Amino acid sequence: MQVGTTDESFFETLLGHDKSQAISYRSTDDILRRCINVAGGLYGALQPEQWQELARFNCLETADNAVAQMPSYALGWYAKSLFSYQLGQPQAAEAALVQAQHVGRHEQWIAEGRVQLAEDHFTTLSPAALSGHQQDLELLAKSARGVASVARRYATQPDFRERITLIVEQLPPEDQVRFLTNVRRATQTFGMVMP
Repeated sequence: MQVGTTDESFFETLLGHDKSQAISYRSTDDILRRCINVAGGLYGALQPEQWQELARFNCLETADNAVAQMPSYALGWYAKSLFSYQLGQPQAAEAALVQAQHVGRHEQWIAEGRVQLAEDHFTTLSPAALSGHQQDLELLAKSARGVASVARRYATQPDFRERITLIVEQLPPEDQVRFLTNVRRATQTFGMVMP
């Protein structure tokens, strides 16, 4: 499967789904990242419904194969969760989300995606998924990049703001100050007003 192509070309490849799966960690990683960005993102969402579903199903199959071969592969579990949610399989999606939270608990860039998924499905999360979500929020609250990834939600969703504030209040004072500084900086960058 060619991953270094245009979104359109990659999406078309997904529809044909070359069954010769990636054979290396690197190629699996490349394919899943493109799946997440293309089939799981805006490009995929703008395609006819039957094409969306087929592409997402094929990406889910790739993620399933990856985690079967590499059970500690956090990106694979995240992709499995994302595509399971998108395909209307919430139980499988949450189980994969919990596994992604567990095996990739220190991987900030994947935590950013997990937080988005968890927030999008917050009212249905189990205690295990909520616990992993809280750990992800703590991880993101400690860095400028992490705060930037949640700043828009912080500024626009009062219920999220309350949840993250409760988490930040438990952090050491220097982390609290850094969090507020980073939120201010991120909201200014996005042209938003701090609540």
